Amino acid sequence: MRSGSLPVSIGHDGNLPFPVSTFIGRSAELAQASDLLAGHRLLTFTGSGGCGKTRLAIELARLVQDQFADGTWFVDLGPVRAGEHVLTEVAAVLGVVEPERGKTLAQAIASHLGSGAHLVVLDNCEHLSGAVSSAAAAMLHGAAGLRILATSREPLSIPGEVTWRVPELNEADAVALFAERARQARPGTELPAGQAGVIRKICRRLDGLPLAVELAAARARTLSLARIATTLEQHLDLLGAASGGPSHHSTLRASFEWSLDRLPHRDRDLLAQLAVFAGGFGLDSAIAVCDASNVVGLAGLADRNLLMAADLHGAEPRYRMLETVREYAAELLAADPAEAARVRRRHAEHYLALAEASEPQLTREAQDQWLAILAAEYDNLRAALSWCRDEPAPELCARLAAALTPYWLERSQWSECRLWLDAAARSSQLPPLLHARILNGRCYLEIWAGDAAMVPGLAGQSLALLDGRSDPVEQGRAHGFLGVVTAIGLNPEAARPHMDRALELLRAGGDDWGLAMALAYFAESRLFQADPDEPRRMLDEAVEIATSAGDRRTLRLALGKAALAAITQGRITEAARRAERAAANARQAGHDGALIPAMFVQGWAQLLQGSYDHAAATARECIALGQASGEGGEGRAYWLQAKAVLASAGAGHADRLLRQSRELTASDNTFAALPILATAESFLAVGDRLAATAAADQAANLATATGRIWVLGRINLLRAVLAEHPPAAESHVQAALRLCRDAGDSLGQIDAIELLSALAADRGAEAEALRLWSAALAARGRLGYVYAAPAVAASRKNIDTLVSSGSGRAAWAEGQRLSIEDAIAYASRGHGRRGRPATGWSSLTPTEVQIARLVARHLPNPQIAQQLFISRATVKTHLVHIFAKLSISSRSQLAAEAIQHGVY
Repeated sequence: MRSGSLPVSIGHDGNLPFPVSTFIGRSAELAQASDLLAGHRLLTFTGSGGCGKTRLAIELARLVQDQFADGTWFVDLGPVRAGEHVLTEVAAVLGVVEPERGKTLAQAIASHLGSGAHLVVLDNCEHLSGAVSSAAAAMLHGAAGLRILATSREPLSIPGEVTWRVPELNEADAVALFAERARQARPGTELPAGQAGVIRKICRRLDGLPLAVELAAARARTLSLARIATTLEQHLDLLGAASGGPSHHSTLRASFEWSLDRLPHRDRDLLAQLAVFAGGFGLDSAIAVCDASNVVGLAGLADRNLLMAADLHGAEPRYRMLETVREYAAELLAADPAEAARVRRRHAEHYLALAEASEPQLTREAQDQWLAILAAEYDNLRAALSWCRDEPAPELCARLAAALTPYWLERSQWSECRLWLDAAARSSQLPPLLHARILNGRCYLEIWAGDAAMVPGLAGQSLALLDGRSDPVEQGRAHGFLGVVTAIGLNPEAARPHMDRALELLRAGGDDWGLAMALAYFAESRLFQADPDEPRRMLDEAVEIATSAGDRRTLRLALGKAALAAITQGRITEAARRAERAAANARQAGHDGALIPAMFVQGWAQLLQGSYDHAAATARECIALGQASGEGGEGRAYWLQAKAVLASAGAGHADRLLRQSRELTASDNTFAALPILATAESFLAVGDRLAATAAADQAANLATATGRIWVLGRINLLRAVLAEHPPAAESHVQAALRLCRDAGDSLGQIDAIELLSALAADRGAEAEALRLWSAALAARGRLGYVYAAPAVAASRKNIDTLVSSGSGRAAWAEGQRLSIEDAIAYASRGHGRRGRPATGWSSLTPTEVQIARLVARHLPNPQIAQQLFISRATVKTHLVHIFAKLSISSRSQLAAEAIQHGVY
């Protein structure tokens, strides 16, 4: 229940309201209803307004809540005016985060409830019966342990429903209720002796309706019981005659009118004006919306039980109307259409002012406080939006939707956000700047939890509206959204013009939120590419901006991306630290969309540190959380689990995981090549060299298309192991070193040095092998890198034998002192017996061998240049040198020679 409603019970999972007044009688009804609920999954209390459905439902839920170990929840649908918001309201009460993609909100709610023992009370369903019926049916179908208790003036009419009409109070209970409420109206006094007969007469005349009895008892503050009985009788007789006969409805209406008959006109007007509030309201809001001179009547309305006041632990009291009272008050307001329009506009303007005051704070240090304020007032905010849409008042609607967009995004209320942004955008009367804000809000929504293919069109419209206008923030955001979708969907370099312009404009406009998000998203798209310092700088800046602003949502997203960048560059400790911080922040906020990628990096760090079981467990947790929440990330997590299994249990156990990873990452340009490379490694582990080569080639094609040279470096390490001749193997390793260096992949460089050490050992260069091996082990120790890549694991046995012989201690000691850079330089200078002859295959440089291999695969010069990241002219120059060294004159001869020497 929203924080502005009744206090909730403490000590059980759930949010049952804790009414401030005592519950009187109804013991037989509670027993009967309890039996019905025990035997049926959907029980609906029906009956007329004021018969006590809600109060009885709360008491029944309290009575049986110990039978529902996983929670008892109360969802007040009275303030919800449209069926489209029913599931959103249920999700908000249950704490269900709306999935970004791939799962409906109904499915997410059912998944959240699972097979646990839950009781959900759906209160005040009659005005939303169709939507509530659909929601209840979906929840019951998807959650086996769920029971629903509904209150409605009419049945929900779905299979399995049992309806029970709430009866009027029996005479004894009605008299007890009147006496108790009359004593509350006149504290410290006792009812006159001998008045039981008068009270019975009053209760009998009120048909035992609890609300009518309470309204009558409230008059005991100023009237004698005899006077209450006489005047009430007159009102009931008049209304009964006018309506053609008595009924519960006419009884209740007469009770309302009788409760108001001695009120000053200003208090009657106040009650009517207060009908515009949905849920609850505070004194300041009443003063802002209603005629200020009338607000003094709040206490009088509360005294007459026409308003309920909740004491919020020393804070200003918060008032609310029972839904039946609100319906009557709304009729009073509707009797004067001009007055109704004036009050509803003031209500909308008041809550617009609140939303616009909160908007900049939602990305600042006080965001939690402002989120709580908006959550308490959300029923009123939604009512204001509905009135603005239906009136119509398009500019008010658009301003309110734009101001609330950060709130919806922070709370993952994607459907609600889309609904109101769409409603706002439909108007053709919006000022251009405001229309652009709405379109930009949709861009962010679609990138995060929708259809990113819509973003170019939306952002393009925004920029067209902003053309010639000075608004660097909205222009910068539109360019940023275009840049992000281009970078993610195509290639970061294609996005650079938009991103450069976005960063320039956002800095000029002082938009910390937009700048941090643009930096973080573009940096993530640049992972595994050349110039790794750029994404690192961008992510560091994004983290710094979000930290300084106190913007915790942006901070946890930026930290997760910074952790991913760090792990790809071998900064294992830093990656683990940042991922832990992001995960802790995300858990506290219930933000699964940030938690899953942070946990993924934690698992990757565990893998690299040699904790394979922990890495696999973390991956499984990511998968389960992604499936349950609908936030995604399972494809990457399956890759991580497969890598852990390959390292510990062998290739045969990873096949299913790799297949799932390939399927789920197929559209992930940043990551798609990695599970295919892991598949090649699994083939290598079982000795299927042909399949390993084919998978490596497929991974290379994907990585080349998106410039992921980090992946190409790892592919070259694998090809070195697959190569049948030492020159080809060495060529691949040298190419891997260059690519890993350009990608900032320090762990890949360590793997390459280990492979060069193994190659040196194979050709008898013991001192060189030991020196390189020692340097690699020292680097591993400094970085905490334990994991052995499949491409190098098989090569270790020769080195291990050499090390165990005890020879070459000087070379070993020298290697310990070498940095990664020194070791690479040493390996590249041709130390030991590495001098090349002038002619023949052994004379070819590593790059020349790479070109020969690609020629053997029938690639033309442009594709060779693209794969090796060199110019076409450089390819031609290398071919001239290759032809000279091999004494050949054509590409076909080179291809044949390459195949003969195992370079293909």
